[in-house]
Amino acid sequence: MDKFQSMEVFVRVVDLNGFARAADTLNMARPVVTRVIKDLEAFLGVRLMNRTTRRLHLTDEGRLYYESAVEILKAVEDSESTYRLGASTPKGTLKIDVQTSVAKCLIVPRIKDFHERFPKIDLILGTGDRIIDLIEEGVDCAIRVGALEDSSMIARQVGIFNRVTVASPDYIRRVGAPVALDDLHAHRVVHYTATKVVKQPSFDFLSDSTPTTVRMISSVQVNDSDTYIELAKAGFGLIQPARFAVESELESGELVEVLPSFPVPIKPISLVFPQRSQRAPKLMAFITWVSEAFANSKVGLKA
Repeated sequence: MDKFQSMEVFVRVVDLNGFARAADTLNMARPVVTRVIKDLEAFLGVRLMNRTTRRLHLTDEGRLYYESAVEILKAVEDSESTYRLGASTPKGTLKIDVQTSVAKCLIVPRIKDFHERFPKIDLILGTGDRIIDLIEEGVDCAIRVGALEDSSMIARQVGIFNRVTVASPDYIRRVGAPVALDDLHAHRVVHYTATKVVKQPSFDFLSDSTPTTVRMISSVQVNDSDTYIELAKAGFGLIQPARFAVESELESGELVEVLPSFPVPIKPISLVFPQRSQRAPKLMAFITWVSEAFANSKVGLKA
């Protein structure tokens, strides 16, 4: 087995955290996979991983080799996909990262359509609100909400969405409903942040079409959009989520809109991806599909 194939086997073992599972997906016998890893370690002159009965633990050298191997394999796959463009449908593994509420409301309900249109793309969907390093974690692209901070990435805006200020009926009974922006000083908010840097809680509004920021006091801080909404429903304070994320709660009465005469500024939704991935047919296929999904849904208005 050549070193490129050995690299593929090693990455699969790490990704699946086991020799048996890697062997199954590669259609190889487990002893063969074990031998490949041993031969690779012998060739490199370092131990790549430590094995226990339940888990594999990469050594420092193994972690560095894994990161390099992932980049090499992705570069080769992208190059092959580019040269085959026009001769075949988009194919290969596509790893994406999506903010939780966007994944729940847009991606997951339509994932069947994506697979039907692009059956040769193996989609790996990661969800969460943490802002990740795409290069470091081997992610092809991410769907990000709001202002973008990483200028080293290519960004393509695929939509915009409306936000709304809401609270639970219980909270309104206890504290009262704000009528003017000055009333907010007597209120508490659930503070949402997905960044490592903790910022002062604030709410954004349009007052006579002029952007206005009101500093707030938080009752609790969270970094997950689902928890953000659940705490508001439990009466912990006001929140400003995407309207699409609380559509059902507004219809059921679990949450009530407040300050409707002071709309919340819209936010962009963007696809971001590394420079090296921009020509990959599989990524272009996903970008096209996501753009169409936004244009045809209530989740985001087409940019």
